[in-house]
Amino acid sequence: MKSPVREWADLWRYGQKLLGSAYRKRAKRNPEAQPERAVEALRAVLGHLGKKVILAGGLAVIAWGVERYTADVDALGVPPDLLIELGEVAEGIGFAVPNPLLPEPLPNSDWLSKVTLTWREGGAEIPVDLFVIDSEFLEEVELRAGKAGVDRVVTVEDLLLFKLIAGREKDRLDILSLMKLHFVTMNKPYLARWAKRLGVQDAWADLKEEHKLG
Repeated sequence: MKSPVREWADLWRYGQKLLGSAYRKRAKRNPEAQPERAVEALRAVLGHLGKKVILAGGLAVIAWGVERYTADVDALGVPPDLLIELGEVAEGIGFAVPNPLLPEPLPNSDWLSKVTLTWREGGAEIPVDLFVIDSEFLEEVELRAGKAGVDRVVTVEDLLLFKLIAGREKDRLDILSLMKLHFVTMNKPYLARWAKRLGVQDAWADLKEEHKLG
C-alpha cells in the first residue's frame, strides 16, 4: 500500500503541517521573541560599517514566500578584518557580544563560519547568527543577494545550499517548500556547481530523484 506522504504534493503538505505546528507552539512559548526588532538593531550595526543586512535562514525562507515562523536571525556578516569593529559597534547599540568575538566553524562545512550576537527584548533573547564572509562561496552569495524591502536577501539557490549544508529535518522541510515555489525558475547549473564544491551534491541529487525533478 502506498504511503500517504510518498507523492510530492502530499509530502509537502505533510511537512508544512508538522513545521507549522512546531512554530505555532514555539511562538506561544516565546511571544516576546520578535526577530524583526533584532533586524532593526542589526541594520544600525552593519550600516555603521557600510554594509546592508543580507537575510539568510528562516527570515530568508519567509522572504521567498514560505509561510512559517522563526524566533532567530541569520544573516551575512562582515569579513574577518571587521569583526572587532563589528563587536564594538554591536555592543554599543545593545547587543550581548561574546568576548572574544571569534568565528565558529559550522560542523557540517569547511566553507562556513559564524559569530553569534544576542539581542534582548523584554524577557526574550534573540540569537543573531552572522556568517563571516571569509570564503569564495560567501563572497559570491553577497554579490548575488537581491532586494528585500530596505534589506537584502540571499538568492533562493544560495538559501537552498545553506539548508543542504545544515541538513536538519526542519531544513529539509524548508527545502521542499522552496522547491515547490521556485524549482522551475532556479539557476540549476549554479546549484549543481556549488553543491559539488560544498560537498552536498549527493543530498541535492537524492532530493531531486526522490521527487522526480530534473
